Amino acid sequence: MKNKDKILEILGNKVSKEESQWHKESEFRALNKKWLKRSQAVALKILQTIRKQGISQKELAKRMGVKPQQVNNWVKGKNNFTFETIAKIETALGVELMNIPLERKEKKEVSALEVVTAIYVVPSSQPTPATHISTSSKSMSIESLTTWSNDTQKYVN
Repeated sequence: MKNKDKILEILGNKVSKEESQWHKESEFRALNKKWLKRSQAVALKILQTIRKQGISQKELAKRMGVKPQQVNNWVKGKNNFTFETIAKIETALGVELMNIPLERKEKKEVSALEVVTAIYVVPSSQPTPATHISTSSKSMSIESLTTWSNDTQKYVN
């Protein structure tokens, strides 16, 4: 029994007296997953850029007028960047870290009835105004619609 008690004493000395925080850290990551992922992407881009430019984190800090520890925190991928900070980093490195599209172009979809009506009303030599046609579960490009229109018009007329 002496060996067992000695082993337990050694193990007891190795165990931390403080409660582990892994569950709190895990919960934090789960709750903040979206911005943490973006922060990691920015951090990776910063690291790739300074490596490509052959400069150090210390040099980047000097260019920006911040402490090297601040740059080190940024590249860990856990920083909730402000737009101001991102803009300053972009200026210092001469790169774009984030690109937010201002406008999304949506594909125009029309029903099969509208396609048949368009084929009947619009001669096939005139371009169809739609950029993407969806008939039921099938999609058609303008090129395939024109071919389909030409073939179908034989039966419509």
